[in-house]
Parts: sequence; C-alpha cells; structure tokens
Amino acid sequence: MRKIRALFLTMLLVAFCLPLAGDREAMEKDFAALTAAGQTPAFSVKFGNSYPLHHTLTAAVTGAPSACSFNLEGSLDATVWNDLGSNTDCLATTIIHVVNKAVTHVRGDLVTLTAGTSPTVTFEYLGVR
Repeated sequence: MRKIRALFLTMLLVAFCLPLAGDREAMEKDFAALTAAGQTPAFSVKFGNSYPLHHTLTAAVTGAPSACSFNLEGSLDATVWNDLGSNTDCLATTIIHVVNKAVTHVRGDLVTLTAGTSPTVTFEYLGVR
C-alpha cells in the first residue's frame, strides 16, 4: 500500500510539474524508520551541476502514536540546518511539499513521537528540478 501511495504521489507531482517546464528531473530517497525523535541521515540532492527547487517529504506512521510531528530540513553544507516545511502533525501518513527552496542536502526531522504501540515513522523524499 505504501509503495502504491508513493507511486501515486510521484505521478501526481510529475504530472503537475511537467506542464510548467519542459525538462524536469526527479530523485527519490527512502529513509530507514525512526522509532524516536531525531533526524534521518543527510541526503545530497545534487543533479549534476544543479539542485531541486521542489521538495516533498512523506511521513508514513505505524503504531498509532498519541503525538507525532516532523519537519523537512534543508542545508547548503550538511552542517547548518533550517526548516523548509513547518512543524507538521503526523498522527497518520502526512506530506509536506515545499517549492522554490534551493538546498544541497535534505533530511527528515522527527520532532515528537510518543505513546502508541511501538510507533515508527518512515520518511520518503522526492525532489524535482
């Protein structure tokens, strides 16, 4: 089900972006599941000599947590990080989409994850240039 949802979201994003410009490229990254608050490893989003301006981060949630929130973070050097997407509730599978933000690296930041039955959050990233 998760793969079908990701495929649908990818197709939707590509269908939306293709009419806007002729030459689009996309990259995807599936991060390992997080079981506590913290960040995913940094992911370089370089396309040859350029970077994506459109970023989508999906948070797939299991274990019915009572509190869950996350951010999409971006960096120009993989050292100093800034929020690209606001602190978003993730009690169910949720998406953040950010446009016109040029960064060289991205990561998911799981801000809170509490209670539930062994809750996990798995982030999937899609960047479009």
